[in-house]
Order: sequence, then structure tokens, then C-alpha cells
Amino acid sequence: MTIARRPSCDAVENSIGLAAPAEAVFDYVTDVRREREWNPQLREAEKLTPGPVGVGTRYRVRFGRGVGAAIIENTAFDRPRGWSAVSTSRRLDVRFRGQVTGLPGGCQLGVQTELSPRGALRVFSPVLRQLMRRSWDKDLAAIKAIIER
Repeated sequence: MTIARRPSCDAVENSIGLAAPAEAVFDYVTDVRREREWNPQLREAEKLTPGPVGVGTRYRVRFGRGVGAAIIENTAFDRPRGWSAVSTSRRLDVRFRGQVTGLPGGCQLGVQTELSPRGALRVFSPVLRQLMRRSWDKDLAAIKAIIER
């Protein structure tokens, strides 16, 4: 699976190299319940659907910093190469795409996040993009540290 590139002024792209197998990285980052280990903004994550993580898997989550509660649903799932998800909340909708590419000695993890703020939050789109880019840089560094440990 390749990350689809759609023009969006609110898209943020980040990536990092990891010294770990693509399958291990994919399994770790696609289970939202594990996200609290590397994303300090995630306060709670509950899997709402039975069975293994895949297309249609839904989570109820709660973030800090004003986003609050959201529902995340996997919309595509191609282990160990890529996945997509949507997050819907009262203040902000997010379309997410992730890609894991095998490399000699490890893999590359790439993420693309499209922000769709609602209401008054729309005015802050440029600031939200910058915050998201910095947040993903920190989150990817944390994922790298955890996976390579």
C-alpha cells in the first residue's frame, strides 16, 4: 500500500527509520491501545470492536489539549505495509495514513495526517499543522526508542 497523496493545506507528513522488522513496527503502531506508550496526548483508549485489529476496528479515545473524546476507525489495513484511519470528534476530524516500508536492517515508518478542524478551530489550522508536525516528530522518536529497546 502506498500513502495516497491528495492535495490538502492541512496535511502533515512525517517519517522515521527504525532498526526493527516491518511486521513488528506495523503491529505495534496499529493497535491504538498501545499509543498511550508513545503519545503523551492520549489519555484513554478502548477497543470497541471484537476480534483482531483490522479494517473496521473502532476505538473510543480521549485526548488532552482540548480535542477531548473521539472515535477512531480503521478504514484500510494491509499488514505489514500500510493502514488508514479516521478520527471523528466534536472539534476536529483527522484522516490518517501510515506506511511501513522494509529496508535493509529495519524499516521506514511514514505517517500522513490531514486535519479538518470544526467551527472556531478552523482559524487555527496553520498553528494546528505546526503543532501536529512537532507532535509527530516527538511521537516517532518515542516509537523508535520503544521499538529499538
